[in-house]
Amino acid sequence: MLDDEPDLMLVSTYLPVVLTLVKATALVLCVEVLTHAGAPLSVLLIATCAALFFDFGRRSEPFQAASGFLVFYALAAVLRVAGPVECSSISGLAMWVVDLSWAVSVSTWSALACFSGRVGTPFAAVVVATAAAASAHVVVACAPMSMLELVVRCYAFTAVVAVMFFGKRYVAGLDRAYSQCIPFVGAHVLVVHVYVMLPSVVVCVFVFAMLAYRSEHAGDMEAARGAREAREAREAREAREAREARDAREAREAREARDAREGKADDDLKLRMQLRAAMAEHGK
Repeated sequence: MLDDEPDLMLVSTYLPVVLTLVKATALVLCVEVLTHAGAPLSVLLIATCAALFFDFGRRSEPFQAASGFLVFYALAAVLRVAGPVECSSISGLAMWVVDLSWAVSVSTWSALACFSGRVGTPFAAVVVATAAAASAHVVVACAPMSMLELVVRCYAFTAVVAVMFFGKRYVAGLDRAYSQCIPFVGAHVLVVHVYVMLPSVVVCVFVFAMLAYRSEHAGDMEAARGAREAREAREAREAREAREARDAREAREAREARDAREGKADDDLKLRMQLRAAMAEHGK
């Protein structure tokens, strides 16, 4: 990993997530209050830009940078206030096509990036694709969104960002472009239709759950493979030692048999020489 891996067992690791949720909720509530007070859209934009300016000016944690600070929350809040277009059969169908295409493409991209360990797509291309999909959604969106739904979507977006940010530790060799792309990959959660948003969140959680499971069991599998290789090496060494001992025993037995045959031949020779000497002596 290029970034320092946070300790997931520490409570302080999740404080930036809580702080991001608090700031996002406060921003949505402020926009809602200004809207009910009759403030024009220009005032809402100025207030939102001021909030973004102060949020950028503060010292940020890596998670806050990975979530895009408050930019995506502010865009979702302003888009909700601007209101959807008038619904028709064509606009409704177009909205479903745009939302499904957006969600399926980013979910597929995220899964491929995580399982392959590399992004493979330039960061600028991800930004342009997200902007194009968001613009198309704004043009055809005709489903109204309540403030409560927006708050829930902000929480879901933060959860997706947290899963992708903290889950990157389970992806070996992941490059820096992945961290930069996280808020753009999860941006659709804030605006697409709820029936499209929910499966996308489930896919994201499922992908990283699989990665975490595979990573946690990889150590056990590695240990089991190491133990199996050590057992096979020990068995091979024992077999080699047994084969060498058997060969040495057979060589010793063969040598002893050869020595015994040679000793018997020497005894026969001595016996014959003694018989000849005795016969020669008797002849005299």
